[in-house]
Amino acid sequence: EWDVVGCGPWNYAVNRDSIYQYWKDRIATNGQYENIYTIGIRGQDDTEMEGGETPEEKMAIIEQAFDDQRTILNEVIGRDPKEIPQGFIPYTEVLGLYDRGLKLPEDPIICWPDDNFGYIRRLPLPAEKERSGGSGIYYHIQWLNGATTAYMWLNTMPPALICEEMRKAYDFQSRELWVL
Repeated sequence: EWDVVGCGPWNYAVNRDSIYQYWKDRIATNGQYENIYTIGIRGQDDTEMEGGETPEEKMAIIEQAFDDQRTILNEVIGRDPKEIPQGFIPYTEVLGLYDRGLKLPEDPIICWPDDNFGYIRRLPLPAEKERSGGSGIYYHIQWLNGATTAYMWLNTMPPALICEEMRKAYDFQSRELWVL
């Protein structure tokens, strides 16, 4: 959608005002519906986020996005963000940043991602199980990323693997939200 209605690069470090306004407009359009809002930022078209040279700089950008997104939720929906369902998906490089100390608010659901091949990359540690937002799963039943790594419909994740991974998720109290 940013390709059509966006203004400038999808880079929060250099184009924060335009992206902020875009997010605000989207919440104004969809805020009347029942939603779970994803928070954070990655790159355009599911790529690594642009902006920030070091992990610490990237974490600062994402943390600014968290603050801004929650401000927008408060302003547009008119409720405390702690009362509005939110999810954080630490997909690919963002999981590494989270593990390095990315500061996430307490109340969003952390949806732990798989590795694109059916294995959940990480599940909550004991302290993370105590977060008010809880945990969930972000899972690919098939993955399409170019000809050499495409899992087509006839080559999806084996049902036994899905069952095993979802059982682990359930046992680790990742039960708040499962995104397939």
